Amino acid sequence: MIKKLFFAFAIGLLMTLTYCGGDDTEPASDPESGQTQTPPNDPNDPNDPNDPNDPNDPNDPTDDPDDPTNDPTDDPNDPDDPTDDPNDPTDDPTLVWHDVVCGPNEIWYRVNGNIPLKIDVSADYGANVEHQYFTNGIGLIRFDRPVVNIPEAMITGHYDYDESSSNTCRQLIKIKLPSQLKRIEPYAFANCVALEDIDIPQSVTEIGHYCFYNCLSFTSFRIPSGITVLKGGLFEGCQGLRTVDIPSNIKVIEPYVFRYCSGMQSLTIPHTVETLYGLIAPGCGGVLTVNCNLPDCTKGPSGNEYGADFGGGFPWEYDLLTGSGAFEDAKFTKVIIGDKVKRIGRKSFCRNVSLTEVQFRGAVEEIGVAAFIDCSSL
Repeated sequence: MIKKLFFAFAIGLLMTLTYCGGDDTEPASDPESGQTQTPPNDPNDPNDPNDPNDPNDPNDPTDDPDDPTNDPTDDPNDPDDPTDDPNDPTDDPTLVWHDVVCGPNEIWYRVNGNIPLKIDVSADYGANVEHQYFTNGIGLIRFDRPVVNIPEAMITGHYDYDESSSNTCRQLIKIKLPSQLKRIEPYAFANCVALEDIDIPQSVTEIGHYCFYNCLSFTSFRIPSGITVLKGGLFEGCQGLRTVDIPSNIKVIEPYVFRYCSGMQSLTIPHTVETLYGLIAPGCGGVLTVNCNLPDCTKGPSGNEYGADFGGGFPWEYDLLTGSGAFEDAKFTKVIIGDKVKRIGRKSFCRNVSLTEVQFRGAVEEIGVAAFIDCSSL
């Protein structure tokens, strides 16, 4: 009898130990129901209501289906990752801005922050916006065919002086334009105050007036060889601009092109320039080298001073320009007159109050009335 009781006790003890601990690799079983028992909060159990990080649980506050950063499977190096777009070159973690090559149907840009440019997709590009990609501050706008025109309203909000981060125009640092581009419309990049560098292809033949108005971060600029006219107000307010490479293909320089370029260090006007309007550089400083004849600036297109051909929207300025000298009201500290210059027109350097030195490299035959009047520092 004692043996039977001891044997029954041993069997009961063994069952108790199996139920409480059991094998490390197998879940315990309910001796009554025979069902497997799962400990609470088991991450391997998709039906466990106590699991706080269940991607299949719509009530799980830690799982946001709209948050791509919450996807542990999002691997940009994994070609089988469904969240990775193989057509998006900005998704390459090794992407370096200097390695970017801009095609004829692409615009690449870089911004200061993680907000992409706000682009007007309905504007006239000569093509339709097909896709927009953005990651790590680098963006790509891809079109369905080669882009020939950068419209005035490409970047929304660039007319505003709003300094908030929502005005993406003010966050633009660098931009590369399509390789077959022909034209950039007026004001296209006005008020892009952080823009340091813009890659313009040599195929461009026209850049509209005030295109780079108030681009404060420009330090240098290279004008494409296809440009023949520097339109009015092109670089007005570019206070950080130090040098501008004006190529020999430039034939005409309109008013206010270098107005308020107060940081200018050197500016050279090539001998190939045939037409200089008045008030080209009010408030522009640095050293000026002139290699072309300076006119009296008494006539312009359309039979009056500058006519409707200049600016197209600033008639109130025309009367102010009548009879003004080419570099009137500038702030150059030194002027070098090249050996090809034979004539300095009326009021050419009128009221250059910062001018302390004028060098003549050749034999100037005529100096107009009041050419250096009110240059109080000479």
